[in-house]
Amino acid sequence: MNRKTIMKGLVPALLFLAAAGALQAQDRPHIRINGKYVLPVEAVDEIVIEEAGADVAGPSAEVLDFLASRPEYSLFCELVRLTEVHKRLPAQPEDFSYEAPMTFISSDGVNLADVPDRRFYGYTCFVEPNSVYEAAGIADVEGLKAYARNWFSETYANSAPDIYAAGNNENYLDSNNYLNRFVAYHFVDKCISQADFVLALWTYMPGYEKCLDYAETLAPGQTLCLAAGMNTFSDDSFGGRLQLNPSADQVPLDDAQPYYNWSRSARNGVLLAQNAQMEGSCGYFHELEGILAYPRTDFLRRRMRVDAAALFPEMMNNAIRYRIKKQNGYGIPDGYLTNFWSNSPDMRLLYMATPSQPSAGWWNDYQSDEFIVKGDYDFTLKLPPVPAGQYEVRIGYTVNGIRGYAQMYLGTSRETLMESGLPVDLTEGGDANGWVKDERTNADYATDKLLRLNGFMKAPNSSRSDAGYGNRSLREVGTTNSFPEYALRCIVGTISLPTDGNVYVRFRNATTSTTPEFMLDYIEICPVSIYDNPEKPEPRD
Repeated sequence: MNRKTIMKGLVPALLFLAAAGALQAQDRPHIRINGKYVLPVEAVDEIVIEEAGADVAGPSAEVLDFLASRPEYSLFCELVRLTEVHKRLPAQPEDFSYEAPMTFISSDGVNLADVPDRRFYGYTCFVEPNSVYEAAGIADVEGLKAYARNWFSETYANSAPDIYAAGNNENYLDSNNYLNRFVAYHFVDKCISQADFVLALWTYMPGYEKCLDYAETLAPGQTLCLAAGMNTFSDDSFGGRLQLNPSADQVPLDDAQPYYNWSRSARNGVLLAQNAQMEGSCGYFHELEGILAYPRTDFLRRRMRVDAAALFPEMMNNAIRYRIKKQNGYGIPDGYLTNFWSNSPDMRLLYMATPSQPSAGWWNDYQSDEFIVKGDYDFTLKLPPVPAGQYEVRIGYTVNGIRGYAQMYLGTSRETLMESGLPVDLTEGGDANGWVKDERTNADYATDKLLRLNGFMKAPNSSRSDAGYGNRSLREVGTTNSFPEYALRCIVGTISLPTDGNVYVRFRNATTSTTPEFMLDYIEICPVSIYDNPEKPEPRD
């Protein structure tokens, strides 16, 4: 990606650098300006001195300029003009007020961790060409308005009358308006390249091949599911493709052992066109082969397992997610992440990821990365939005002796979170809470229920444990008798949403010690139709 940036620090002029590939250049030789501003040496195409205050296009202007320059996207471009959705993206390419801390102590309390030098903004736009609309019988903007109104009515009129009433108007600039929602669902505020569309790792169990990621869109209350891998499609003929929103209806995966209880999508979602992605200075455009509209009823039947790093746009916009080695980790300064609020001055947040080769070993983590929160922690997260309904919220983590006790909270507003049960001991293995080794019979479902009654679940069997322990899944390593670090899911609690929106979750150190750590691997938001279904147990993947 070509990213243009203004570098502060020279007065009265600013240093303007046109950078090629700056987002993917974590380990190259760097130019350092005033001991602070950094850019890879080979990424510098030119250095131009401009007067302070020079205008540099950010995501909001870049989106419209790009769409207007491509006649094949003229209909979607006109929708963007009508709704002005692009103006919700930042006007600048980066946060120029951000100042990286000089030092950041790593998780061991001794060594220094790397910190982000910059805080870039980004976006991804999924766009239908005119030909897709024409194939659906839509010839002009008026036809698209009618399509959006029909989708909006079918989606919200009966199931969410409050949203329907708010959006059933002709003010296209209103974020609640039916056309505005339709357009905004095509945008997310983070950079998602095709290479980073989902994370497909050797840490998935062999044969699983169902790689999913999630992103909150610019449309209020609407989440996007990103998918790759053969098991996310209705059959293998699309296995090498990328898609959005595969069906929440699942069918058994015939070639998997019944014990694994794996499945594949019953219907395909919206495929990405197979032509190369289009890059702007601050983000990406992906062409679609079908019309993208929020499938609300699917998200009422979809268990969302969200890697913690996917919660924060900055992790992708600044090339942190997927691209670091574990060692001392990556220090995340206070205020750097969107959707994360620190309630304590005495904590520090570190992002850790495993090496890029399986022979080196890895941790018992989903997607091979995790956040560690050190010290007297107290922080709040905003989770991706879900439709109105009842959900169970869980966290995935590994157990060790320095985790301590955590008090957990749930709510639909950051200001009104309620305690969810008693503090949880994160130092205990699963066997202290009813974990029993699988017999690979129906008896396993009974032991699963016992563990749930104590507030825990076995980890997913779709991910495998650390390289020196064969191909055992994380589900098999929840006991102190089998592993030095045990993988578990803790049930934070259940919550009912009166309308579509976000869930907030808070974690606080529940001890008098200032030395414990909290480990955050992934979050699950599971609808009642899955976790409390008397006819079908929850899938184990």
